[in-house]
Amino acid sequence: MSKKERIWGFDYVRAILAVVATHFHTAFFGIRMQDFLHQPTFGPDYFPSTIQIVFFNFFFHSIPSFFMMSLFLIYHFREQKGIFQKRLNYLVQLFLFWFTMQNILLFFTKRDRLNYLFSDFNLTLQWIVSGAYSEFWFLFSLISLVILFWGYLILQSHFSFFKKRSTQWALFIIAILFVLTIPYFHSKDNYLIPLSFLPLIFITPIIYQLWVKNKINTKWIIGFGIIWLLGSLLDWILRITYTDLDYLFMVIPMFARFSISFGALIIICSALLIPKKPPSFIRTLSDYALPIFCVHWFAPYCLEIMEYLVELGINIWIAEAIVTLYRVAFSIVVAYFARKVPYLNRYF
Repeated sequence: MSKKERIWGFDYVRAILAVVATHFHTAFFGIRMQDFLHQPTFGPDYFPSTIQIVFFNFFFHSIPSFFMMSLFLIYHFREQKGIFQKRLNYLVQLFLFWFTMQNILLFFTKRDRLNYLFSDFNLTLQWIVSGAYSEFWFLFSLISLVILFWGYLILQSHFSFFKKRSTQWALFIIAILFVLTIPYFHSKDNYLIPLSFLPLIFITPIIYQLWVKNKINTKWIIGFGIIWLLGSLLDWILRITYTDLDYLFMVIPMFARFSISFGALIIICSALLIPKKPPSFIRTLSDYALPIFCVHWFAPYCLEIMEYLVELGINIWIAEAIVTLYRVAFSIVVAYFARKVPYLNRYF
């Protein structure tokens, strides 16, 4: 594969993941929010509901897949001078901008909460890492991953040991085992969330080299799929342990799970096998993926619209889909006009 060749499959991934992430936030912060939360009634004998299986085993793969795609592209262009510095500078600016926007929103809507967050160092740290308790935690996590990825590639350039394929696979497996231990010392804090994506750092160069050598095929995807399925079952089995630890507030951890990395691998490897240029609407969604991720958070009256649709007798799943489309459209419109404003356009 030529390094100048555009990876068309990533346009599909960006478009789909942006909509998937938006839909998750619509459902999670919607009428059925309690279905995701850890409750005393979810004891050892509790069997997950359909919505929990769908969202935890499918929708939660959007962010790690987006992260892996970002690392893959950085690795793809790693020989460009200053690629890491430029990428980090851009990501830090993005985070500071949207972090500020979120805090302005909190200042006018939940000012008491802001005062509370500054009352304790631990709370302040969580407030920063979590992007002011919003979706913008993903930007902080991506910044952390890029820094760690940069360090890992420096090690590879100085020590041949880290270039060995066996070493890379071993580090990937060790990282996954480490991720499974996070709930045991993570407790209810969330400033270790970036470490949940540590395996992606070690697997990305492996997948890239396989892609360059045209060795990515359906056999790899099927293999990752089998591991992902077994890992998903393991995630729900381990839920009993996490329940005993009173871990976090969800039924199972968001990203500190075995299946997450393999779900991302399936998505990225599948994208690498797509040779055709996507249709225009996919290109549009891909082009607006970042503002969809960021702006949909600010779309007004989402819950009110959903409740109104349900009152009209519309199925809750359909109501959630309609609100998701509204949030995506809102994000694209805002970004379209923001991109016409000097200095502001770089954040959209």
